[in-house]
Amino acid sequence: MSSETTRLWRDPRSLLGRFGLLLGAGLVALVLGGVPWLGVWKMAIDWVAGAYVLIGPLSAGLVAWDMSRMRATRWDRVVCSTPRGLRGWLEPALMVWVVGVAADLVLAVAVTIVTLSQGSVLAPRQLAILASGASVYLLQVALGALIGTRLPGPWAPPIAALVVLGLFVLGASSGLPEVFRTGGVTGTLVGQAYDLGTLALYCAFAIPAAVLVGWATLRVVTQWRPPLVAGLLAVVALVGSGFVVWGNPERYVYVPTALTCLGAEPTVCMAAETHRPLEAVAAELHRLAEPLVQAGATLPSRWTQSIGGQELPVDSGSLVFVNAGEGASDADSQAVLVSLVNPGGCPELRAQVPPPHALQVQRVLASWIEAQVGDRQPPPTSALGRWITTPAAEAWAVASFERLRTCQFKGLSAPPV
Repeated sequence: MSSETTRLWRDPRSLLGRFGLLLGAGLVALVLGGVPWLGVWKMAIDWVAGAYVLIGPLSAGLVAWDMSRMRATRWDRVVCSTPRGLRGWLEPALMVWVVGVAADLVLAVAVTIVTLSQGSVLAPRQLAILASGASVYLLQVALGALIGTRLPGPWAPPIAALVVLGLFVLGASSGLPEVFRTGGVTGTLVGQAYDLGTLALYCAFAIPAAVLVGWATLRVVTQWRPPLVAGLLAVVALVGSGFVVWGNPERYVYVPTALTCLGAEPTVCMAAETHRPLEAVAAELHRLAEPLVQAGATLPSRWTQSIGGQELPVDSGSLVFVNAGEGASDADSQAVLVSLVNPGGCPELRAQVPPPHALQVQRVLASWIEAQVGDRQPPPTSALGRWITTPAAEAWAVASFERLRTCQFKGLSAPPV
């Protein structure tokens, strides 16, 4: 068994095969839900860390398989007498962890090249999520080793994989601390960065936990006990950080964000880190605004991307995106239309419960704009369809747009249709 076991995790061809397997799993995790991160480096790096959602369970299953075979061939009886001693018992798990981290780093390099070629920019602080993800991955691998050791047999790999995947799912659904959700954010993280203190707590939880699980795995082959002080420190670190992590501290903080602007008035401004669709958005906004200009409405001097933690300029409309549209290569016409009927940075419209009559006015105004540019016409037999092409509708649109631009909601009213 000694030569066979050594070949499993020390032979270059075997390691290369496992590297390819884990790299493939990570790639599937990156593209399975589409590629909304294509033009956003921050989001891409978060998804790379989130690739452990597949790399972790697969690795835990591989390690459980290795440890189970070692137990089945009674390798645990002789491991302590080999030159490598106890290292020979944990070496399969450590090698899989190294290979998995290497695969994840390759993915990080790949998405960096892709996103930078699409006009995104680096934010070095975000790389901390890779260290946090690797520490949680170490715990995932250690759990696989423990399960393979304690439950030798063909059921060890699937059980280990399901346990690790279950931790990720529960972490993502708030059933467990968020530490087990290594990444995979659904937003673009524009104007945000990781709270390094929170990520440090994740590492402080995952690494001691992995050490304790590793010690439990070693107990199969040895009666060795760690020094009392070291053992107490490990338990205190694990329990203390566990209490803090269980409180689910905020993972993100707001950070100042530079803007890139384009075009004559109204100018369109987007975060410099996600300006891939800027030209397309500016062109679409000018196209949709043309009926208002022709009707004599006063437009704000610019539209600025709505970024969490940052106040909009008083002379700016609110540029909004949906479905990670900041990273797209083109403009979402509906999102631009919603932005156009938000011509002022009105806090009332960003409240949890906006004024209902203002929202109704925005919907009718959007319909009027769509009808004027020919994108969508209401049924001509409907009251709205008969009214929307009249001079009264144009006058109402100009007056309503002005009240939205100046945040005067008291005199705002929907048309009688």
